[in-house]
Amino acid sequence: MHRAFTLEALRAGAHVLVEKPIASTIAQAEEMAVAAQAVGRILMVGHSERFNPVVTTFKRRIDQGELGEIVSISAKRVGPHNLRIRDVGVIVDLGVHDIDVISFLYGSRASRVFAVSGVRLHPFEDYASISMYFPPDRGGFIDTNWLTPKKVRTLIAVGTKGVAEADYIDRTLTILRDEESVSCRIPAGEPLRLELSSFLEAVATRQCPVDADQGIYNLKVALAAQESARRGESVEIG
Repeated sequence: MHRAFTLEALRAGAHVLVEKPIASTIAQAEEMAVAAQAVGRILMVGHSERFNPVVTTFKRRIDQGELGEIVSISAKRVGPHNLRIRDVGVIVDLGVHDIDVISFLYGSRASRVFAVSGVRLHPFEDYASISMYFPPDRGGFIDTNWLTPKKVRTLIAVGTKGVAEADYIDRTLTILRDEESVSCRIPAGEPLRLELSSFLEAVATRQCPVDADQGIYNLKVALAAQESARRGESVEIG
């Protein structure tokens, strides 16, 4: 329903914050992006983890060079199935979060993806392992499923000077360098509230932190991961 209501809102002159993923297909997403540009309105995509203090703190520490050059980022996002989700599988529902987060942390985009997924208890894929290739030689790895009784949300980055591990649930960040381990507590902050504040700021400044182009990229990677799992081979991201 994202396409229909977004186009209606844009025609009415509104700025739009649309939930992730931006749409069901690339064609729909591109139509929405063109429509927003035509009427000069903000179209922001609700990748809420981008505003999570865990992710923003992680990003700041990486950009400050504390880990050196980042060569690998891994994310685990597993837990029980949310019965409210009935129309898509775990890649589009959960995996797309970490597609966005890992690309955001790298500050670049994946060019190829390989994935393994399967269906066990639900109509769509309910587990997936996703590998993303970031040129020239960096990797992004996602483990996600709806089969784990306990919710787990972790993020690990490996750099030439150290390793960092964050836990979204405990709001902790641990950095290991030369056998020295330093842990800190990340201040609380509701990602959805921060996202809404960012949307209001985007409307005022016309500087959108997660625009339609980024939303389309994340959708492309998610759909490429599904295609890779079906074909059993890596897929280039157009």
